[in-house]
Amino acid sequence: MGKITLVEEVGREVEGFDQAIMVVVFETPNTERIQMKIAEALTLNFENTSKQGKAAKLWSRLIAEKFFIILDDLWK
Repeated sequence: MGKITLVEEVGREVEGFDQAIMVVVFETPNTERIQMKIAEALTLNFENTSKQGKAAKLWSRLIAEKFFIILDDLWK
């Protein structure tokens, strides 16, 4: 079993959270890409939203429920 497969399995098995979200970060983290991947998992629409607006929208959704966020392949 590979590392990513193991991480995906942990995400499926975790209890006590409303949703598990996995984002592959890669060697050079890209904050906007990470935000977009989390937003996709939450079915949030960021169309015509500023950088600060995206962060506020994402944050308000994340604090509304309990999420388990896995950042995989994080180098630093």
